[in-house]
Amino acid sequence: MNKILATLLFTFTFFACWAANLPVNIDMNRFFNEKHQTKFEINYQVKYNNLSFVGFQKGYFADLTVKIEILKSDSVITQKEFTNKIGVSSQNDAESEQKSFMDKISLVLSGKSYKIRITFTDPKSTNSKTWVKDLIELPVDRSLSDIELSKSIATADTTRYMEKFRRNNKIYLVEPSHVFYPALQDSMYIYYQMFGPTNGTGGSISFEMEYRLLKDKTILRSWETSTQSTSSLTNIQTCISLKDLPYGLLDLKIIRKSGSKPDTVTTFFSLGEIKEDFISILPKIAEEISLLKYFYPKSKLSSLDVLSNDGKKRMTTQLWISLAAEENQPVLQWTTLIKNRISYANKFYSHFKPGWESDMGRIYIRMGVPDDISKRVTSDDTKFVQKDYQIWKYTKSGRSYVFIDIQMNGNYKMIYAKNDEKENSQADWQRYLGKNFQEEDLEKDSSYPTE
Repeated sequence: MNKILATLLFTFTFFACWAANLPVNIDMNRFFNEKHQTKFEINYQVKYNNLSFVGFQKGYFADLTVKIEILKSDSVITQKEFTNKIGVSSQNDAESEQKSFMDKISLVLSGKSYKIRITFTDPKSTNSKTWVKDLIELPVDRSLSDIELSKSIATADTTRYMEKFRRNNKIYLVEPSHVFYPALQDSMYIYYQMFGPTNGTGGSISFEMEYRLLKDKTILRSWETSTQSTSSLTNIQTCISLKDLPYGLLDLKIIRKSGSKPDTVTTFFSLGEIKEDFISILPKIAEEISLLKYFYPKSKLSSLDVLSNDGKKRMTTQLWISLAAEENQPVLQWTTLIKNRISYANKFYSHFKPGWESDMGRIYIRMGVPDDISKRVTSDDTKFVQKDYQIWKYTKSGRSYVFIDIQMNGNYKMIYAKNDEKENSQADWQRYLGKNFQEEDLEKDSSYPTE
């Protein structure tokens, strides 16, 4: 029985799953080492929303169990199993479809007829996925490795971030699904190796390479490059523009046209359209921006003016997501709460304009139901006739607000705000209330029930 020469290398992150099977994107590529042996690299990726996260203290945590088995003639000859802990800071991250974890398993085998079987399991939901693949070495006469596809290639920093995805001090953000979205990125990046003899003098050898992009066997684009090498093993990376390519399944073919071993290697990828899910609470984007001004300073929203309609929707969506994260709530739960508050404000605070645009509506939408409401009438020593006014108090934040019905038509105006940097008090607010009003009343609770 042939012996396994190299060890397995791991790093992992994981995700919430409500389906019967655990969705995991997996891709295996074969590369050379300096001895011209085949090195198998298995990249896998799981989205956060496909794991069962549980809140604990100030974070959310999930588990992913990974069982790796090497088989020969359907018999397991070695195996390894472990459970990884995954932590995120917010429930929005735990439910994210955009954020994911990715890891790499690397191994070198001598001999043939091996298989690898990897089982991914979420212990909380018991959802799992098993992946089986023949470990077929690169042919002895092969001069080109497989092709690895990445979203980006970035210069590595000094930390251990994505350590398993580093090559030559660069981090390769691999895309195991082979799916790319031109709306999100202009290009994709490829990495492959070329193995061949040197000229024996230490000088460089020139290799002519041809690249072809095909759809349904029709060449859409082709180009040639020249690669210089002084080593028997050459690492090649390049960028391919996705501009003007059609959506759907495409093939990439790389042809080594010169040298003692002409060779060809192919892979596939898919270009997809993104149907963006915008978050909107009000029907018009202008109203949506006005609503967000209740929560954000105008300076943070000023850049919206120069954006397209879709750009505004995209940015307001991100602002709602950020607000939900600050409140430590799922974004759907947060936006539903705001919608309910708007409905309440429109029902009880509408006078000549929708209630959500009124002063009382604004505070109710931002702060929710007051802990204490005191309903009063001004004294008769002001220069105005007696008017109704209300004091709203929020105990936890220490905030208080005074609203007065100046026109005596039910349209209350805010004249005073305490401990709220987003609101301004009128300089002479006390003159509306008369001498009988004491500022201590802002601290006292009333017996009047909240709405």
